[in-house]
Amino acid sequence: MAQVYFVPPQQATPVDRQAQRDAWIAFLGRWEWEWFCTFTFRDLVHPEAADKRFRVLISQANRVLYGHRWYKQGEGIRWVRALEYQKRDVIHYHALMAGVQDLRRLTWMDRWHELAGYARIEPIESTAAVARYVSKYVVKGGEIDLGGSLVPSELPLFAQAAFRPGDHEMGSETGSVKAGAATAQRLP
Repeated sequence: MAQVYFVPPQQATPVDRQAQRDAWIAFLGRWEWEWFCTFTFRDLVHPEAADKRFRVLISQANRVLYGHRWYKQGEGIRWVRALEYQKRDVIHYHALMAGVQDLRRLTWMDRWHELAGYARIEPIESTAAVARYVSKYVVKGGEIDLGGSLVPSELPLFAQAAFRPGDHEMGSETGSVKAGAATAQRLP
């Protein structure tokens, strides 16, 4: 399952941060989200362990919906997740999910309780409102990541970011990110 992380630069100005937030709101508004989720950890947990528990929950839900080989079929729940730290320095996620079909929210709240802590999962009434809420973490300097079938196997990047100046002819290359590693491809 591919995943993309976004952490805004620390030196970003308030205008830059607001522009980033506006871009995230527009980006997230492209999908019809079904669930707004809050996932809290009962204990202090390392960010990688927190990510793993979240992925376990998503994987289990995908198995219920699509079977054991869901990831090979290119199927799966689409999600966006914002990370923040609570006052007690424990990770806390807010997530938007789509593609959950007829999964029962209370079942998955109980499953999160078994895995990690407290969960609240609500149906979404306003996609715009939840997109604004999740994207505020860009302004706060938090992390937002995307996962599931939301992330294609290749994400286009700017050609100039993939090559040093003078190494290419203008407009003849594309860059992509595959499984988190930057690569470049020369087009015919």
